[in-house]
Amino acid sequence: MMPFKEDFIFLFVMYILVGAPIAAHYITYGITYAIWESAHSFLLCYFVALLMAFIPPTYHRKYKSFFYAMAFLDCIIEIACIIVTKRSFSMDHVAIIMGTNMAESLEFFETYFSFKVVMAILAVAIVVFVLFQGNIKAYINYLGNKFALLFSIITILAFGYFIIKNSESWRWKFYTKIIAFISYDSPPDLHKYQKEITVNGDYIKPDYIVFIIGESFARKQSSLYGYSKDTNPYLASMCDDSLVYVYDDVSAPALNTIPCIKSILSTYKQDYKDSVNWYECETLPNIMSAYGYKTVWISNQSPSGIHDNIASRYADLCDTTFWVGSKVKGLGKTDYDEKILDILVKEKNLICADKCCILIHLMGSHYNFQDRYPQEWNKFISEDYLMLSEEKRKIVATYDNSVVYNDYIIGEILKSFNDSETLAFYFPDHGLDLYDSSDTYFGHAIIDNNTSVAVCKTIPFFVYMSASFQEKYSEAKDYILTHSKMEFNTEDMIYFICDVLGGSIMMKE
Repeated sequence: MMPFKEDFIFLFVMYILVGAPIAAHYITYGITYAIWESAHSFLLCYFVALLMAFIPPTYHRKYKSFFYAMAFLDCIIEIACIIVTKRSFSMDHVAIIMGTNMAESLEFFETYFSFKVVMAILAVAIVVFVLFQGNIKAYINYLGNKFALLFSIITILAFGYFIIKNSESWRWKFYTKIIAFISYDSPPDLHKYQKEITVNGDYIKPDYIVFIIGESFARKQSSLYGYSKDTNPYLASMCDDSLVYVYDDVSAPALNTIPCIKSILSTYKQDYKDSVNWYECETLPNIMSAYGYKTVWISNQSPSGIHDNIASRYADLCDTTFWVGSKVKGLGKTDYDEKILDILVKEKNLICADKCCILIHLMGSHYNFQDRYPQEWNKFISEDYLMLSEEKRKIVATYDNSVVYNDYIIGEILKSFNDSETLAFYFPDHGLDLYDSSDTYFGHAIIDNNTSVAVCKTIPFFVYMSASFQEKYSEAKDYILTHSKMEFNTEDMIYFICDVLGGSIMMKE
């Protein structure tokens, strides 16, 4: 009958904090989901309360205080995730946080920590305060004593349901959130898994191959894809000069940066999750080295998060690396992407060696959007979006300004290679839900919303071919243009570039 006859208030408050937000969220998915989540939360709280029987009474107060604090924190995390990202806490949140530096985390907090979240936290605090009042505590304990047998039966049924319905979701419930963060593996050294590669047969070898990877570019905000605002004037000019070509049907491999980077910069595919380790797959830097290219990494993102950033592991494989600005950005510090242009000029002798593959990682349109560009790039203002609600106008205006500035940066990078045989690609890691799934949400995809997933996976994709490249490698040009109308996923980027260059790849085990 324990803990229903003793310390039932402890179990009750724990369950309200841990179970109520999740159950309320999942009731929208159906009663089965809500029952599963409720049973799951109830069992976790039950075992925490049951352990009190094995702890000396002198430690009960400290024990309760510790788990009350954890349950309150868990409740706040769940409410914030549900309000901000429209879904319950998951390993996706862990991946985003663990691959993000402190400055980016603060930007996320500033962008999404809304009045709704503050009010929700205040409401939880009031509920907890009320539950600890004397008469209510006594009444709740009375219910525990009165219905001890009934609660015991519910516990047995919940345990049975848990066994039948069990899944990996236990990893991010209640105090196991902490375990999820602790057990999140720092990415390994990729040098240990690289195979020796040779390229046989005939293949082309232009002077430069450039990959520009952007951030959070929603394709529908690009004027090259029909958007009413002129957000891509520089690339449009290069399209008119037959230097840049637009791909019509390109999608991202995943919905946030870390899994996208894994698939873009290696042969790893998202479908491999249960069968192949991402770090054992062949990488783009290693393959380009096999083609005889010096590899250079230039990034305006930070190489380190709470754990080492995934992108930095791929950067380590390159012959030369440049991290723009400070390696771990200070709080509130902003480095604009134009600093990459400075690197291309200042380090030209080092970068522009004979036959060079350059991988450039931009901050692009990462939130906070207004921090992604200098103030002189305020091309659009809120008044340009009167058809939108007042809440949306500033967000969309600053986002479009970040896209225009991003367009300028890409254009300047490409122009620096006009006099060389150069093949370059631009694409973002993933797109962005900019009020597509609802009138109140912008950000990473809401994973269980089809509209949100679709817009975040749909990305712009541009190919640049210098005049001398097009003249010398006409067959490669024809191949690239032929595929511009075909469906393409950037997780196939390595296969695509190998097809363009030609030659057959041989790997030694």
